[in-house]
Amino acid sequence: MPAVIPTGRIRFHFDNLHFDDPLNLGPYRVMQVGDLASDGDFKCPSHIQQVHEITYIVNGSAVFVCDGKRIPVEKGMVVVNTRGSLHEILPVEHAPLRYYYIGLEISDTSAPEDKILKHFLDTCRRNTASADRSVAGAFQDIFCNMLNQDSFSTQLMRDAVRKLLVWTKRSFDGGGRHVYLPEIQSGKSRFLSEVCSYLDSSVEDMGALKRLPAQFGYSYSYLSGMFSKAMGLSLRQYFLMRRHEHECTLLKQGYSVTAVAEKMGYGSVHSFSHAFAARNGAAPSLYTTQRLETKK
Repeated sequence: MPAVIPTGRIRFHFDNLHFDDPLNLGPYRVMQVGDLASDGDFKCPSHIQQVHEITYIVNGSAVFVCDGKRIPVEKGMVVVNTRGSLHEILPVEHAPLRYYYIGLEISDTSAPEDKILKHFLDTCRRNTASADRSVAGAFQDIFCNMLNQDSFSTQLMRDAVRKLLVWTKRSFDGGGRHVYLPEIQSGKSRFLSEVCSYLDSSVEDMGALKRLPAQFGYSYSYLSGMFSKAMGLSLRQYFLMRRHEHECTLLKQGYSVTAVAEKMGYGSVHSFSHAFAARNGAAPSLYTTQRLETKK
């Protein structure tokens, strides 16, 4: 298969093509995997997906076009493009962009978990979700073992691909994003736990982040730096993740889209729907409809 050639100011491109000779990792056949960074004006031409593709947005923003649907993506999102879909990537106002990607098939579903994962890829109706932080780690494990080959590399890459698939599915399911904080904690961990608890209890307050300095007596930059270093995600990412989880919970409980928008402090239903779709990949009304269809 001819490679799809991206255009624009590409800073680096770690591209590994295996369409002619797939990388066989147990039940997984990897046709393409890599890491691309652009300083702006990046574009990936329209093409038909030959295999399922998972993309993780490391930094920046862009518009992913999937079967004619324009989907804004940003740092921390995971994107799934199913085999046979029409795909394109467009720039956003010269914004930089970096993303990891993998194109693969699951050829053996004798293991129950692989059967579940294949069904997820084959039937995925949404394109984007807020990624669990383990998605990036799984990609990095694949890259490291591709660059540092030894007798364990194939096994470790297989395990990393499985983890990537599992964490991608969990990201789309809305689970697996809890942060580990031990029961018995040091002073700093206990402090971080208090910050998390404050944000968890303030998810309906859009201004909770601005009030952190007054609440805890430290500047926002200090709190943000300490939080990011310890937790692996920023205060804003954590807070938006918790807000989105709460919005999903309210919709599951039967609240109308209008009611959820009001409870969460949005100025209009439109602004809530836009923010929800950017993080979830589907408008809140469609999310509710899909949940009802799944229950039937």
